[in-house]
Amino acid sequence: MPVRRTAAQLVRLAVAASLAAACAGAVSQAPQAPPAGSLYVRGPVESITHRATATGILVQPTPGSGQSCGIQATADAQTRYLRRTGGGELRWAALSDVRVGDTVEVYVEGPVARSCPAQGRASAIVLVAGAARASSLTTAGTAAGVDTLPAGLRPGSHEAVAADGVRLRYRVAGNAPADAPPVVFLHGGPGQGSHGFAALVGPRLEPRLRMVYFDQRGSGRSDRAPNGDYSMPTLVEDVEALRRALGVPEIAIIGHSFGVTLGLEYAAKYPGRVSRAVLAAGLWDVPIQCALRAQRLAELRPEAYARVRGDTLREDGTRRSDCDLEFRAFRSREEHDAYTTELMFPDPAVAARVNAADTVGGLRNTGEIGRALGRSGFFDRYRFTGHQRITLPVLVIAGRHDGAARPEGLRELARRLPDARFLEYERSGHFMYVDEPDRFARDVIAFLGARDR
Repeated sequence: MPVRRTAAQLVRLAVAASLAAACAGAVSQAPQAPPAGSLYVRGPVESITHRATATGILVQPTPGSGQSCGIQATADAQTRYLRRTGGGELRWAALSDVRVGDTVEVYVEGPVARSCPAQGRASAIVLVAGAARASSLTTAGTAAGVDTLPAGLRPGSHEAVAADGVRLRYRVAGNAPADAPPVVFLHGGPGQGSHGFAALVGPRLEPRLRMVYFDQRGSGRSDRAPNGDYSMPTLVEDVEALRRALGVPEIAIIGHSFGVTLGLEYAAKYPGRVSRAVLAAGLWDVPIQCALRAQRLAELRPEAYARVRGDTLREDGTRRSDCDLEFRAFRSREEHDAYTTELMFPDPAVAARVNAADTVGGLRNTGEIGRALGRSGFFDRYRFTGHQRITLPVLVIAGRHDGAARPEGLRELARRLPDARFLEYERSGHFMYVDEPDRFARDVIAFLGARDR
């Protein structure tokens, strides 16, 4: 099955270990040649993710080939791993022995449906382990077996139904102690969808957290609102409908960008149903944050800022927001969009990676939520005012080079929350989970895994 090329044109491989034997097999002392016709790929392991339903191999274009290919292993196929030891020897290894950074050869023997050549090299490999591997990673006595989880919290794709009948899709993946609240990711955009985050940083979070990738109404694979209702109260109630579908008394939250807004509003209305929250690069106060953006516009585009800085009143006499002034400083939407991309991404390659991940499978941000919120005046005057209701532990994360959600504004958010900690990532822009993914994963896992309240 074909997949899209990433910005860095890495060759990624997803290998499904569907048999428990493939996870628990013994390591032989010396490798033997694989059977003729076996499929294999050789390369360094970039990450290992765990999806109970994984069954296939996806290969992105090999360097210079420009070709995509795919492999679907059947239940009768066997996947084997040849790992280079510290002494340089190649030895057969169980999947449970493979680690990120290892150089491995992955062989698939048996019935497969394929469009790949019989062998190839990869510049990066992502291993996707099936349920047996996922179970083997959890600490004995601490992780819930799949059968003991509520139906809506078991690995795989699900849907919740909103009060007005809109179907809200979400996917569960990862491992955590039985009593740990699931971690709901609230995406930005508005309307971006959760699939990009899941692809880009999910593999680093899922070994320790039970992740819930939630598509807000009108986003990703969720339904659009037939009546056009994308108001903040409705979006908050959609999150509550998700919690009920998960069958748990409380959730943890990771919010990014607009997802921070939604996470704050949900936690303020339902403070007893959120255990902890990570708020990254978030929107929480339009007047404060747009004033900071106007300062950045004056620094980066002084001539454009000079054209509009005195144009503060609309025709009806109301004052324009600083973000409205920023938009008017550019001669076209395309020019403004290019400037916004520059604000969010200090590294253009990261912008390309995020865009590629967000548009896999033809998914895209339709802009429907953003337009509805814009018509309501949200982007002119929204201010979060429920700080004192959020007494749960909060981790606020900012990127030093994020011109869209400036660190100064997020530091102020942390100051106003009763129990908040602030982190600034020195090498990051708006998408710190792509700019500094290892640090992001470490900080989030450590914070959400803590039990002291």
